[in-house]
Amino acid sequence: DRLSGQLRDLETALDQGQLRVAAKYHREIHQARLSDPLKERFRLLSDRLHELQNRRAFVTMPKRRALCERMVALGESRLDPEQKARKIKQLHKEWQCLGPANSRDDQRLWARFKTASDAAYAPCATHFAVQDAEREANRLEKVRICEALEDFVATTEWTSIDYPQVSSMLHQSHTAWHNTADIPRRTIRP
Repeated sequence: DRLSGQLRDLETALDQGQLRVAAKYHREIHQARLSDPLKERFRLLSDRLHELQNRRAFVTMPKRRALCERMVALGESRLDPEQKARKIKQLHKEWQCLGPANSRDDQRLWARFKTASDAAYAPCATHFAVQDAEREANRLEKVRICEALEDFVATTEWTSIDYPQVSSMLHQSHTAWHNTADIPRRTIRP
């Protein structure tokens, strides 16, 4: 009964063109012991699954090749690192939309795509590392400014306050804070 239900689920997934789901059911059923009538039905559904997978591969193979070419061209482009990183991320999304790369040819194309992606991203990684170091230095400077203000508040004798000194301290802190650029934030990375 359970196997009959799984065969129905496999057939439904095939009817709806859900190849990932169908492949999952296929793997599960393939490991089970089937009676002769169920074996024949499973064989027919297996043939249908393989036919659909081959058809999809026939359609996706040229798209995967085109994505490889676009990634190689992107690596050779002179885009600024932020734009390049966004385009690399977009190409990865397009690759994922094509579904899993199951065949040997798909795997070879994936290796080519990944190699081109890594090469295209290398200048971005350097750029982002420099940005991260600058942001970390800025964060530390802002922490230093806060600590100096806290120390000033803690050590100032407020009963005999020197208002020009307070004004000067606040002005210097305010200027230093605004002269310090941004602090660490998340950047675009594939």
